[in-house]
Amino acid sequence: MVGLALLAFLLWIALAVSLGSLAASQAMAVDLLDMAHSTSAYVGGRSDGAAHRSGAGGVTFTVQSTGGTGTLRGVAWASNFFVAVGDGGRVVRSSDGGLGWSNETSRTTVNLRDVTPLTPFLVAVGAAGTTLRRSGTATTWDSTASPGGAALHAVASNGSILIAVGDGGTVLRSTDQGLSWTRQLLSGAPALRGVATRPSANVFVAVGLGGRILRSTDNGLSWEGLASPTSHDLLDVTADAVRYI
Repeated sequence: MVGLALLAFLLWIALAVSLGSLAASQAMAVDLLDMAHSTSAYVGGRSDGAAHRSGAGGVTFTVQSTGGTGTLRGVAWASNFFVAVGDGGRVVRSSDGGLGWSNETSRTTVNLRDVTPLTPFLVAVGAAGTTLRRSGTATTWDSTASPGGAALHAVASNGSILIAVGDGGTVLRSTDQGLSWTRQLLSGAPALRGVATRPSANVFVAVGLGGRILRSTDNGLSWEGLASPTSHDLLDVTADAVRYI
């Protein structure tokens, strides 16, 4: 009887620990949606509105409060500070490597999806074709002239040209630092989720649903489809000095 009682007790302890671990893992289950880096820190946006930060070369990360809970979907490094954008028009900024954060005024309530620097400006894009811009020293964002319509999911700059991509194969192009945009007509293009380029390069690469990959070699004026090794959705793309990933 003592043996059975001890076995029952041990089983109860094991079940309690297992349920506790499951609850803890579920409580910590947040999505990491984007990441940017400076020379000394990596900072990511999280679905719980916090920032995911590493000052140790990406080896270990800590969670930093940003003062809100709205999902942060896009993060960028702008020479001397991080900026993150997200749901409900959230924009937050950190000038100390992602440790402390302060709010900026976006003057919109739409979900913002991505942000990129284009000196001396920052440009953000989001739902309903929203495009925003602010100068490098301001903390208030202004709406810019966009064709509107489909949600925009990503934006990239090569230092002079801005390309934004989104639903329905939408590609918007700006040659005046995001002040105004023109729509590039792409026949049969899929919903696009990511776009990337390299500084001073004429090449932009966009990816989207169904594994689609598009490339422009003339600063976004014309686009061609590339062979893709997958039919799975491609949600983002980045570039280094020699390749796109």
